[in-house]
Amino acid sequence: MVTGPRFSMPATKSQFIPQKSIQVFLDGFCFYTPQQCEFISFKNFPTDTQGFLEQTFKKYFGDQPPSIIHFEHPALFVPQALFENSKKEDYYTHYNTLAEAFELNVLDTEDKTLKVVAPIASKWKSFFKKMHANIDIINYQNLLYNLVQSHSKTQTSKQLFVHLQKGAFDLFLFDGAKLLFNNRFAQNNVDTFLYFLFYVVETLKLDQDAFDLYFLGKYDSYNAYYDGVSNFHNNLQYLFVEEQKNTTPAPAPFFCSH
Repeated sequence: MVTGPRFSMPATKSQFIPQKSIQVFLDGFCFYTPQQCEFISFKNFPTDTQGFLEQTFKKYFGDQPPSIIHFEHPALFVPQALFENSKKEDYYTHYNTLAEAFELNVLDTEDKTLKVVAPIASKWKSFFKKMHANIDIINYQNLLYNLVQSHSKTQTSKQLFVHLQKGAFDLFLFDGAKLLFNNRFAQNNVDTFLYFLFYVVETLKLDQDAFDLYFLGKYDSYNAYYDGVSNFHNNLQYLFVEEQKNTTPAPAPFFCSH
């Protein structure tokens, strides 16, 4: 068991995570600026959805377009050298079901080694592009990859990064600058989270003394998760531990703090 967390700070978080964003989830939008964060469920949208969103957009961002960050479904990472755009649907459907009314967006990782094949809801892409032609549409896992790769490439041991969000968590395993494994898992409680986390550790035959485990951020709502891991792993650390200014729960709190 660790006696206390170690905190490590690589490059500035704002280099990788937008400071103004609309985060798109299956059940609603999260509007974020460094000053405020608000999640609005789709079931609470009024009848005039377009008018409501345009008004909320202006309330938070004025005339400056935020980044649109999609969280609805996991993305697939494909080595750049093997990628063919005409086969993107084949790649993705071997990994996960492409939900109805979603289309695939292809992005590059910052290091240009991987293509990120990410599903986005067609209606929201069309809506936001009409609001601002040059709006930036991103997948959250691409942002996470860029951030953790920038840290891991400076390390000599293997690094396992954990990103917690409502209903799911993401894992990225790096050896230096090289991605060895990544996936997203469903979770709604500590036991499910620990089961999948240590299943991956055992399957990949990771000796606990041979890798560091990093949580992205540190939030009161996930204290039980941190405590659960600390009982089994000695090299537990946290990246980007900010003051928790937002009291409103966010589906993905790491993306609602700077």
